[in-house]
Amino acid sequence: MKQAILITAYKDKKQLENLINFFASRFLVLIHIDKRSKLSIPEQTNVKVIKKYKIRWGGLGHLLAILELLKLALKDEEVEYIHIISGQDIPTKSVEDFDYFKNNQNIYMQFEGVKNKNRYFKNRYRKGVLFSNLDSRQPLNHLLNIIYGILHKKNKRIDKYNENQIYIGLVWCSMPRNAANYVLKYISSRNALRNWRHINIPEEFFFQTVLGNSHFRKRIINNNLRYVDWQYRNGSIPAYLDDTDYLKIKKTKCFFARKIDSNISSTLIKLLYNDRHI
Repeated sequence: MKQAILITAYKDKKQLENLINFFASRFLVLIHIDKRSKLSIPEQTNVKVIKKYKIRWGGLGHLLAILELLKLALKDEEVEYIHIISGQDIPTKSVEDFDYFKNNQNIYMQFEGVKNKNRYFKNRYRKGVLFSNLDSRQPLNHLLNIIYGILHKKNKRIDKYNENQIYIGLVWCSMPRNAANYVLKYISSRNALRNWRHINIPEEFFFQTVLGNSHFRKRIINNNLRYVDWQYRNGSIPAYLDDTDYLKIKKTKCFFARKIDSNISSTLIKLLYNDRHI
């Protein structure tokens, strides 16, 4: 049974090399590097690198990149389980501990109905964005999006899904092969992605909504097995993790932690990779 690690990255070569060194002996490692990035990682056995899409915050490019990696993973018929992570993640368990996912048919993801969320989250698809892959935080783009939201008819649907069928959560998740196959059939059976172009941060709706409205819903565990600190710390939210997070991480059942920076998190990285459990 083979597992695949799907990584989207754009910086911090040292951190990415650590991930490759950890996983490549037993896992298929597939990496998408932002087309705008100067980062370069050589391919090797069990490691494939593509550089196809420009990734901008809130745009469609990130979702497209992940789906491209998903297609590559399923080309390997031995792959039975898939983990989607960023280049700023770090494993918190040993390679052997990942046998937990052997014959595991559960999907581990954050999963919440958007109908219970506040207006900000609902407006990400009701009003959306004018352009499919521009950073919506930039002042001009933000202004254009406001105008777009005012002028176009409010949309309470994503594709065929009404507001009661729309789910949200972080894109970082883990799923079995058959769930990934279902997702790819969804996007290939029709021009489905066209309906996601004007959503702000579409990847945080996509897997949750598509799988949450399928027979796979009963397999969704509302826990993505990722340790994250959502406080502002070390110049970032979510926080760049450091050695103060080590004991907190070890008390969880998480398999990954984020965000990691090879400089800010250097002590934590050493603790985790040198830990007898890693």
